[in-house]
Amino acid sequence: MNKSGVLDPLRMRPDFKTRPDTEISMMAEIAVKAAQDALTNAGKTAADVDAVYCAAANMQRAYPAMGVEIQTALGINGYAFDMNVAC
Repeated sequence: MNKSGVLDPLRMRPDFKTRPDTEISMMAEIAVKAAQDALTNAGKTAADVDAVYCAAANMQRAYPAMGVEIQTALGINGYAFDMNVAC
């Protein structure tokens, strides 16, 4: 992700390559890394997780659901719940 341009009033967003639905979304990839770090710090594994709750105001795409992407990438056998929160 190219973060330059985030403060450019004509763009106001990072520049990133669109990913096809066959690849994990960028936001899910970031969440997977954060979850892996959290599991490591807690001395836990994906087998210890029963559910993935994911909430975001804006998502790269609506389907596949980001929570399901995270669940699949981590190998969690429970379930995933997505909540698209907005104003």
